[in-house]
Amino acid sequence: MSTRQDDWSRLRQLPLREIALRLGYRRDPRDRNRFRRDGSVINITGIRFYDHRKNRGGGGAIDLLIHAEGGSFTRAVERLRQLAGDLAPEPEPKTEPRRELALPPPAASAWPAIHQWLTRDRALPDNLVAALNRRGLLHADARRNAVFIATDRKRKPTGAECFGTVMPPGGKPFRGMAPGSRKDSGSFWIPADRSTVHTLFITESAIDALSAFSMPELRNPGTVFLSTTGAGRKLPAWAEAWKPQRILCAFDADDAGDEAAEALAARDPRTQRLRPKGGKDWNAVLVARHPR
Repeated sequence: MSTRQDDWSRLRQLPLREIALRLGYRRDPRDRNRFRRDGSVINITGIRFYDHRKNRGGGGAIDLLIHAEGGSFTRAVERLRQLAGDLAPEPEPKTEPRRELALPPPAASAWPAIHQWLTRDRALPDNLVAALNRRGLLHADARRNAVFIATDRKRKPTGAECFGTVMPPGGKPFRGMAPGSRKDSGSFWIPADRSTVHTLFITESAIDALSAFSMPELRNPGTVFLSTTGAGRKLPAWAEAWKPQRILCAFDADDAGDEAAEALAARDPRTQRLRPKGGKDWNAVLVARHPR
């Protein structure tokens, strides 16, 4: 006969997405992990959830039910049994072997076109683009992608952000990470100067980090401009080695950027929101300052 603890464990492992739907949440059509209902917006990852409106989260279906409906643990267990019906616990996630890092090799013949795209279309300073290329932190590959090298604090490569510059028929230019990139080990970053780091200025992309770096009013001593490759909801663990006193969350000026910033601020009191003004992201702001 199963014990009470076994029953609780089974209930905790019920699929959160299905439980959320049965609690009246609606799936966000723009994000398969996000669910909404009046007064609540939750993100679900495995058996973890986080409510961006209430700045609270938890783990497992029992926690989710208490969060959504209130009441005691005992009441939540009984209510969950009613809701669950024939739902089965989610299987343990399979651990996939890590892919080996495969950085796109430089293609010197493609560099002039990439250099022009970055300086003309993206308004990045010519001397900055050239310096990054000389240091091996930026190059062009054979597919005419701009390849921004992600590194750890000791400048060991951990991956790359790739931005396509060729428009495919009926589609959008490629944008993604190099195979085997490890976002938990490093990212694209550039320091404002050589002084002791006390501030991390985090953006959603390498181009946004460089765009903000290019604005004199933002390039303060002791600041590192860093891409999290998307709107991350926590500071990458590897970046904690700088022991920053302040985190400027400079994600895009949209709902996703705002919600990620709220989640980061709830998790880390060092966080301050810095929303781009005059454009959706920092590159849009920079381009607006330097029209062709």
